[in-house]
Amino acid sequence: MSVVRTAGLVCAWAGLVVFFGTPGLQAQEDLHRRPLVRIKLSSGWIRGAPLGVERETLVLLGTDGRLWQFEEHEVQQFEKTGRLFRPDSHSRLAAQWKRRLGSQFRATTTRHYVVIHPAGAARWAQEFETVFRSFWHYFSVRGFQLREPQFPLVAVVLRSQEEYLRMAARYAGGAPQWSGGFYSPTTNVVMLPQDRNSGRPSPEALARIVHEVTHQAAYNTGVHDRLRASPRWVVEGLATVFEVPGVWQRATSSSRSQRVHRDELNTLLARHRSAAKENWLAEMVARDSLFHRDPELAYARAWALSFYLAETRGRKYCRYLRLSQGELSASPQQRLKTFIRVFGSNLAWLQADLDRFLAQLR
Repeated sequence: MSVVRTAGLVCAWAGLVVFFGTPGLQAQEDLHRRPLVRIKLSSGWIRGAPLGVERETLVLLGTDGRLWQFEEHEVQQFEKTGRLFRPDSHSRLAAQWKRRLGSQFRATTTRHYVVIHPAGAARWAQEFETVFRSFWHYFSVRGFQLREPQFPLVAVVLRSQEEYLRMAARYAGGAPQWSGGFYSPTTNVVMLPQDRNSGRPSPEALARIVHEVTHQAAYNTGVHDRLRASPRWVVEGLATVFEVPGVWQRATSSSRSQRVHRDELNTLLARHRSAAKENWLAEMVARDSLFHRDPELAYARAWALSFYLAETRGRKYCRYLRLSQGELSASPQQRLKTFIRVFGSNLAWLQADLDRFLAQLR
């Protein structure tokens, strides 16, 4: 094992670049051919595969699926282990999380999931697996070439809202008081509170759960990219589409009317009647500012545009999902250019057709 102590280097940055490569992030598909390295930060040792250098920030993918980003001056010591990168197994991740949370928690595993939950709540694991499999089917029939997750997908179910908020602050930098769950692309973990009743979650709680699990599935199958973020309307619109049981419950085939998110549709129709018509489609595609100014309307419009494209132009929608990766911070002009490349330049006609589509869904 080769060890480098940064304090003893004249050119520490050059030594780190030997491990991390030239500036720019590398694709994650060839992880099994990457060297496994260990790095000591002030918070302790981390280990994983170097993904590259982005704006003088080193990016490391941990064996547990977490993304680490840090600057060279934060590194106290680093080692090249002489081994290749291998993701942590289901059993290893389960043991890690049970140690963190305590003996009152159990771990249930499925093909894709490691679910950490209170005793007696093992049903959560199968529900997550069901949503994941439905997500896979949804995109497969539309021609999207998905990839199997490279890591077991971790979901943590806490016993109360208070415990959830405490753990969210510890492991994800916090969550709003009203939050009913979240997915963190950084940690690659879904975290949520157990519903107050001991039976199945309420419809509202189930929708929030499915929303976050959809985020996790999208980021781990290639629909979204954890390093190259998509516009917010793309990410939130897709997760909101899946909130409806008619989309993800495959036990019975659903008609389009059963796949409609009635709450978002009603919000959108009510707001359209009370506000002047504007070129909202182009604005939604080009900018994320509406999510800060008017979140209720932003989510409704993101759902409407995503649902319309998936229902009427499924294969083009899948192509756009790929092309929009990395465009969260792109200029409005670039974002519009990418959208037009797939769906055509007549956005006024497209918006009119979308409005007709929504009106028919009443």
